Amino acid sequence: MRIAFAYNEQRETTEEQAELFTREDLDTLLEAFWKLPYEILPVEVSGPIEETIRGLLDARPDLVFNVAEGTEGGMREALYPAIYQMLHLPFTGGGSALLLVDLNKRLSEKLLAVHGIRVPAGALVTPAKKDLPDDLNYPLLVKPNFEGSGIGIHQDSIVRTPAEAEERIARMLERFPEGLAVEEFIAGRELTVPMLEAWPGRLLDIVEYTFTDEGAYNVFNYERKKVHVNGRLPFEVHCPPELTSAERQAVLDAARTVFRTMPCHDLGRVDFRLREDGIPFFLELNPLPRLLPDAAMAIAAGSKGVELPEMLDMIITSAARRYHITLQ
Repeated sequence: MRIAFAYNEQRETTEEQAELFTREDLDTLLEAFWKLPYEILPVEVSGPIEETIRGLLDARPDLVFNVAEGTEGGMREALYPAIYQMLHLPFTGGGSALLLVDLNKRLSEKLLAVHGIRVPAGALVTPAKKDLPDDLNYPLLVKPNFEGSGIGIHQDSIVRTPAEAEERIARMLERFPEGLAVEEFIAGRELTVPMLEAWPGRLLDIVEYTFTDEGAYNVFNYERKKVHVNGRLPFEVHCPPELTSAERQAVLDAARTVFRTMPCHDLGRVDFRLREDGIPFFLELNPLPRLLPDAAMAIAAGSKGVELPEMLDMIITSAARRYHITLQ
């Protein structure tokens, strides 16, 4: 079986390219893939669409293993599933519609709120509409509406007064003119729930991040995701975390509702803030979660005894089942 591994390579070590694959990331995943009984063909899909299409057609894959995040604009994640569908290539993960909606933070939150999921109160701010609702409670978190991997989120992204909010919004809109999500900051715990469709029950263990560096707010910002302190990342990972049975049930029930409302094929991850009163608030759905050994997906799978190659194989198996592909 021929599998094209479709990815975007990081060309510069910058915040703007934080979601893309470094050469080290690629080598780590390929080493795991090569332990599986498939022919794995790396295909870098950045650049002109005609080159992407040519590279995919030249690979002649039976299945595309998609981890491509895209490089430009709020539709960048949805581009690649659209190409695969146009070329009639089976692929892992969510389709274009899901990836278009999930990257739009405020749109995702509005959709899920209709289905009973708690989301932070807030607003979408654009260059044409900068005013905030008067009833928002400070502090507020100002973040790009169409980014992931902590891009654009720093300690000063949390503002405590209308004046701070106005100043921060003005600076952020210069960098992210497509829009900002400005939301009430939820004080609480940082949790994520990974999902593997081929795993019995689908949901893996809950993962919690606690932060070991100094910072006024325990928010998973860009520095905490990417900057090492004394040779170590400034957070600890707990899987499973210490939760009461009621808290655990509330988080898992909310995760099931998110995945039912915004169905992710094969894999996914949903992030929450668990407020001090035990109520989970939705932050983000990621149908293209990071798969490396230090990521929540692999950590949660490992807690179930599933090593990285087996986890990748489960994703392939799930997609093959959906497309009625015989694995060989």
